[in-house]
Amino acid sequence: MCVDINPAALTKLVDRGSFQTIGLVMDVGGFLRELLDALPVPADPA
Repeated sequence: MCVDINPAALTKLVDRGSFQTIGLVMDVGGFLRELLDALPVPADPA
């Protein structure tokens, strides 16, 4: 997974033949917030 605000970073991956990589052009802070919202919250072990 490549998350970068600069589309050129994703272009470099494609140019190198990294076809197993998923590219996403966005701010990494926004990506991490959305990722945390999507992850399940573990049960409290208490």
